[in-house]
Amino acid sequence: NIDHYEGLGVCLSKDDGRTWSPVNRLYDYGRHHPSLALMPNGDLLMTYVVRLGYPRNAEGFPQFGIEAVVSRDQGASWDLPHRLILAKWSGNRTGANEWWPSSQATSTVLLPDGSLLTAFGTGYRSQPNAAGQSAPRDVGLIHWRLNAGSAMGDTKQGPDWVCVNQQADWQARDSQGEFIYDDHLWILGGWFDAKTPNPRDVWKSPDGKQWTRTVEVAPWEHSDLSPAMVFKGRMWFMGGRKLPGAE
Repeated sequence: NIDHYEGLGVCLSKDDGRTWSPVNRLYDYGRHHPSLALMPNGDLLMTYVVRLGYPRNAEGFPQFGIEAVVSRDQGASWDLPHRLILAKWSGNRTGANEWWPSSQATSTVLLPDGSLLTAFGTGYRSQPNAAGQSAPRDVGLIHWRLNAGSAMGDTKQGPDWVCVNQQADWQARDSQGEFIYDDHLWILGGWFDAKTPNPRDVWKSPDGKQWTRTVEVAPWEHSDLSPAMVFKGRMWFMGGRKLPGAE
């Protein structure tokens, strides 16, 4: 799968996003779909997926995972030798569809008690459905703490969840931007499928139950896998892919 060969790099801005440094390439391929969290001590935490980089298991199946890495100098360098493995699992097939059980985009937030919650997509249970597509696609949750450069806590189960809306007003999607701003949940853009133009809408909700579309067609065009965050009281939406399957 071509996505597996995408890498991961970091650019820095010291003038509120007006200009950016050249790319500091962290991984050439196999590790990507990052999420950033600012720790109370000023460290930057990055979580990301691993689609290539682990050896195959004894049965010859590929292995996938979720990792984290820390920067202690505002993103100028990253402690790659001490990256943390938060989750790891084996695939269940080989061949053209061996990517089905792979990991999907991460989203990590710092909770009020100082712990971290990392959500990610996984196809570890995937089997062909009636249409020959991969199903189901699950959401994994890791509730953990970063202590002295190591992950401490429950890396298998997150806190309890309650479904508050089984069918929100916005069309189902993945790879969208999301954050909390002005006491509301926000989602921006995303990806529908390989043949449908990426959405450019923006939605907000005070509780996850009721949603309001604030923008139908935003001025940005790159909405698939775009990093999104709140910084200095502003919403930031960066990078991403413009068209399905195109950079």
